[in-house]
Amino acid sequence: MRKIRLTLSIPLLLACSCVTENHGANAYVAFGGGSMKHETKGTDLDDKTDAGYFALGGEVMFTERVGGGMRLEGAASDDDMFADVPGADASEVGDGELFFHGTVGFGEQPQEMPLRFGLFFRGYSLEENVTSDQVNWSSFGPRLEFAPDIELIENDGFRWSLPCRLGVGIGVTTVSTDPETEDWDTTMTQYDVGIATRFAFSKVWFDVGYLNRHANYSESDETAGLTILEVDTTFSGLVVTFGVKF
Repeated sequence: MRKIRLTLSIPLLLACSCVTENHGANAYVAFGGGSMKHETKGTDLDDKTDAGYFALGGEVMFTERVGGGMRLEGAASDDDMFADVPGADASEVGDGELFFHGTVGFGEQPQEMPLRFGLFFRGYSLEENVTSDQVNWSSFGPRLEFAPDIELIENDGFRWSLPCRLGVGIGVTTVSTDPETEDWDTTMTQYDVGIATRFAFSKVWFDVGYLNRHANYSESDETAGLTILEVDTTFSGLVVTFGVKF
């Protein structure tokens, strides 16, 4: 899972929304901390532990209302997941997502009301510390995100606003193990909710906010007489974002 943590799981955000100038571009990086929760339905493998978050992204507006971009974000837990669960080995989890999207702006200020739509690729991994055995959920599918940026104050190059994020997605998933055994097919759903306070000064901005990212992986089809049980995973925590407009 360490590979997942350092690649796919290299994401956080409250890129809740990216403030864009008409025909402009922006880029941002975000860091955060909070907790990661893992629940395996029908078992005692339910636990929550500390986790870190990282995100990196950017967006370009080709016209006043139409553009596109990408975001890489994810979270990784400490190595004490299930440490207090009787009969379970301490583990760590990693969760990462890459989102390629088009952007359409609405309203009188379209850069403040973006709707993003596109394709996501998401990886979730559970690794036992002692054996290094892994279970990996690899998913892709369509994703939709609404990210209004609610202005509170604007004066002489300073802007104070409340950027928000509401995202949903569905995907097809392949579950694999390491050491390799069989592959299992299933589906997943995801949603995320975020809100922050943003202070923008001319071409740069700074956010502090809360983010909740949740994914549900359904119980898999049977392969070789085995199924992978349903799993819920959630990261929630505080995120700090730094951005620049070009």
